[in-house]
Amino acid sequence: MATASEKLALTGGGAAVKNSASLIERAYRGAVTPEEDKYVRHLGQALEKVTDWENTVTGSTSEAWKASPGSELATDDQVAHPYTVSSASWSAITAAVSHLGTLRDSLFRETMPGVFRVQLHTHGQLTLVRGALENASLAYWLLESDQPEERITRRLQEDWEEARQLDTVRAETGQPSAKTMADRRSELTDVLTRAGCDPARLKDRPGYGEIVKLAGAHQPTGAQSALVIWKMCSSLTHGELRGLLAYLPKTTLGSPSPGMQLTEATGNVGLMTLGGLITIGTTSEALKLYKRRAHTQVQDSDSAETA
Repeated sequence: MATASEKLALTGGGAAVKNSASLIERAYRGAVTPEEDKYVRHLGQALEKVTDWENTVTGSTSEAWKASPGSELATDDQVAHPYTVSSASWSAITAAVSHLGTLRDSLFRETMPGVFRVQLHTHGQLTLVRGALENASLAYWLLESDQPEERITRRLQEDWEEARQLDTVRAETGQPSAKTMADRRSELTDVLTRAGCDPARLKDRPGYGEIVKLAGAHQPTGAQSALVIWKMCSSLTHGELRGLLAYLPKTTLGSPSPGMQLTEATGNVGLMTLGGLITIGTTSEALKLYKRRAHTQVQDSDSAETA
């Protein structure tokens, strides 16, 4: 199976630095269809805002994560201490932005001033879309409710799930935690009770599918599209053969032996673009929620576009 980037290299794109821009353009045109070219350019434009987010979210001097005194998140953090709502949601936003930045860097490479090589992969870039979408959706889910009790409940549900996963890793590596899951449950339910929440909901964290749907409902494409995109990307992330056959463009090259069909699969540019756009939109909404609830200077898509 050959990726679109491999096809690009075969037509001359691999020697981008030594060739003229026109030759690179012809090589690129030979590797993608006009519709795919439109998708790639659209996604590239949308990904430009990620650089602004990187400066705000992952920059070493940024203090945008700090919840201002008296803000909703600052109050949540005090009530749920030490299980701060702000740190969990900001961690998810950071992961989403990191995945989107890596998607941008894997897709576009500047080979000479003003000239970019587009490199498409069958699986890796869709894995980045999936990771970014999960984390952007998680941040949105943590921040979405206007009720502080619900935000705190979701924060502790997330901590329970994370602790459960970490406890499994420690057990497998022969380094069990001194604190048992029963101990953790007792601590978390005490915090929930103190915050006026229902401790019986501690273990009821929804799966990523439901979280993606909830966040996706606030995107123009809707909840169902977000869920389907996430499931398609997840299948390819796991290297499932049925996913490859169902979701990647394919060309039959022949039959090398009876009962066997040789097929070339290339990257699904439409899936990557739609998934990327939904993820960028969800990340933007999560940043807007953080800005509103923390009263901090977070650059969301609106401020990035008008800057």
